[in-house]
Amino acid sequence: MDVVRFEPGSGHSTEIEETLLKSLNAEMFVSRYANVSLGPKEWQEIKTEESSIYDWDSNSTYVKKPPFFENMADDPEGFKPIKDER
Repeated sequence: MDVVRFEPGSGHSTEIEETLLKSLNAEMFVSRYANVSLGPKEWQEIKTEESSIYDWDSNSTYVKKPPFFENMADDPEGFKPIKDER
């Protein structure tokens, strides 16, 4: 593969921009990233459970439950009215 180097201020930015505009299009992006959330085969084979709340493994040495989650309710309490504030 040939490597092309442009010196700063050499005036080639227009040429680069024109080449990118000719070479790239929205369809390329859509086809490449349409299934990005599926991941590779190895990622799809990871066993998971359907849940809106992460099931922390207390024996994990990789991911630990942050202490600020300890007393947090499963359902958010919602907004409370603000009184006497300035």
